[in-house]
Amino acid sequence: MSTRLRIVNHSELDSQWNWLATAMQSDAGLEWQHVTSKRESPAMPLVGPTWRRVAAAREAVARTLDAPQAMLVSHGPRPAMYAALAGGQALNERFHLAFSFNFTHLPHGLRRRVMAKAFQRVHRFTVSSTLERELYARVFDIDPARIDMLHWSVQPYDGATLAPVVPEKGYICAVGSQARDYAVLLDAMRLMPQHRLHLVATPENLAGLSIPGNVTVHTGVSFDFCAALVKHARVMALPLQGVEVPCGHVTAVMAMHLGTPIVATDSVGLHDYLRHGESGLLCTPREPQALRHELLQLLEDADLAARLARAAQHFAQVYCIEQRAIEYARGLIDHYVD
Repeated sequence: MSTRLRIVNHSELDSQWNWLATAMQSDAGLEWQHVTSKRESPAMPLVGPTWRRVAAAREAVARTLDAPQAMLVSHGPRPAMYAALAGGQALNERFHLAFSFNFTHLPHGLRRRVMAKAFQRVHRFTVSSTLERELYARVFDIDPARIDMLHWSVQPYDGATLAPVVPEKGYICAVGSQARDYAVLLDAMRLMPQHRLHLVATPENLAGLSIPGNVTVHTGVSFDFCAALVKHARVMALPLQGVEVPCGHVTAVMAMHLGTPIVATDSVGLHDYLRHGESGLLCTPREPQALRHELLQLLEDADLAARLARAAQHFAQVYCIEQRAIEYARGLIDHYVD
């Protein structure tokens, strides 16, 4: 590709993060820049998060419009909204991608209407499940043809480098905060006191919940800690709040890559990743007895657990790798530049 293209990543992530810049550094003619609302502004040290988001959006748009050819990639719906509003009609001349377009809780009322209007100015959206394509098309009046489903794509951990982080062996683990139903998981653990659960969650996830004696809670731990906890678990539990929850992909893919079998709520949002009895076990939501039954199946049947884990790992190694995101980005770039 001889034409020089500037790719402006616009996010709420750490300033050192660069999306695919390192992985695609061999692609000639690409200039990568990153603008984040997480960066404090020396000129406005007391500015709140909303104004930092507005400032980041304006800067990202300015950098996009300042280049002969440029692509703006907003990571997440909120940066996409701010950038679309900041750019207005001028941004129509530049390709604007909303990547990792995901909501834990859908907006309502005025916020939804503002977002829906702003998203009409975004050229394409990338989601991690078929459910999300249908859901967001309906909620925000987006043409489904503008929404691409791309499996959650990561550079997997080398499991051999992850040492155990807790003394117990044979434990169940659960990791994550978005749309989790930890009340049902804790009730399931009360029904199986001979087994231990290590749970990584936020205080908000556990507000008002009573923790059984066979559950250890970890808060404020690193991503590496979570990966090691999952790697050395017998089973990972992924309890979600309902059957149409567009969450859980990040944690599921981590466990799939690490070869840890999964018991999850039977949510449509996970059907692009897990199949009951083939690559995981799925159970009805909000039923502790059902969750207990599936967990015990894997804890008591090592052959079944190993078979499901192998199938899930193979799927992740084919579809949930960084190379798929690179191929997707290259396709968009080639189409845009041409």
